[in-house]
Amino acid sequence: MHTMIPLPWVHVFLPDESLFRICARIYDTPEFKPRIWHFDGSGNRKPNPYQGRVLFDDLNKLTIQRFDQLVAQCGLKVERKQVDPFTGNSFAAVKRLLVRAWPDFFCSCVVYQIQQSQSR
Repeated sequence: MHTMIPLPWVHVFLPDESLFRICARIYDTPEFKPRIWHFDGSGNRKPNPYQGRVLFDDLNKLTIQRFDQLVAQCGLKVERKQVDPFTGNSFAAVKRLLVRAWPDFFCSCVVYQIQQSQSR
């Protein structure tokens, strides 16, 4: 979503249908620079993939906290968890604090190293 609407938290504040409407309008503007996934195998630009859609079927909307719960429920062990704030040097210290307090809103990605728990 960030490649189409480069605003943080937009998926939190707008319903899926609105996001698709916005993406469809952006996709059809002359200023839009399509990404590689907007082209087919022959290099032709695909028809607007956002037009007429109202519900994300490929976006899991999984929060970090819920993922942590699922990992634990599955009997897996988190060996390493790295929560990265948004990039850039501007306000780096503030971003680190915000990502600790509200990781789902202020992280660019989370990297996990997960291992199966040892059976006894």
